[in-house]
Amino acid sequence: MAEGSPRIRQALDAALGFTVLHESQGSVEAEMPLAGLAVNSLGQAHGGALVSVADALMANLCGPPEDLRGIQQAVTVDLHAHFLRPARGERLRFAAALLHLGRRLAFAECRVYDGEQHLAAHITASYALRPQD
Repeated sequence: MAEGSPRIRQALDAALGFTVLHESQGSVEAEMPLAGLAVNSLGQAHGGALVSVADALMANLCGPPEDLRGIQQAVTVDLHAHFLRPARGERLRFAAALLHLGRRLAFAECRVYDGEQHLAAHITASYALRPQD
């Protein structure tokens, strides 16, 4: 996630090189350069890279924003990815939103846009929430 963000940071996030552009209550927008680990042998976005970034963004929406300890508050239970078109371009944009936050489960979605701002993927997930101390 972005520098200074009170969110979880993991090694894979840094390797994919995505940055948060805007974050508000229940939503986040980020971008990722289409380079390095994010590119498949066809020269387009690797589906696993898209899913990894989307999962990180969505999971971070499930945790309390005041948690500055860097401890993961949600664990992925189920994730579905629909790849609608090849994602190409210099940078990809991710728009994630929290759909429902319950006591034990949370549901979120993430839309991935290619360099021309066409919808390239739609990813949904459910998360199990850690009991609060």
